[in-house]
Parts: sequence; C-alpha cells; structure tokens
Amino acid sequence: MLTRYQKTDEIPFDYTRKLVTTLVRDDNGECQLIMKGDIQHIVSRCSQVEYQGQTLSIEPDGMASVGYLYGIPSERQIEQRIQ
Repeated sequence: MLTRYQKTDEIPFDYTRKLVTTLVRDDNGECQLIMKGDIQHIVSRCSQVEYQGQTLSIEPDGMASVGYLYGIPSERQIEQRIQ
C-alpha cells in the first residue's frame, strides 16, 4: 500500500483541530484525503463513510451512523444501559 500512494501534502496535528490531515495520490493520479484523530471531529467534517466496499451517507446524527457500522454504542444506548 505504501508504494501505491504518494503523500502530496499534510496538515499536521494540532490541539484545536484534534486531527492530522494527509493528501495522497495513487498511481492513476487519483487523490484521497486521509484524516486521523478524534472521531467526533472527523465525523463532523464528513457526509459519507466507506464500509465494506460501499459508500454510505452519514445521517444527521453522524456519530450514531458511524457507531452503528463499527459497533460503537451511541450516547442514548449507553444511557439506556445505565438505567
């Protein structure tokens, strides 16, 4: 995978954004933006998520959508478990 992509640019991690952003280009010239960091900050910037080869829309409650796909309980589910 490292030989397939070349890093084109990067915005380094900082504590305000709470993520690092890297732009990579593949052998065909296609670019992808990769973000790594606090999941809530990432989801707030996204409208879609790729899951098992499909591109899916993120619902208005983004964390619930992503959490469902990856088995992360929502705040409501956690509250229900506590009660």
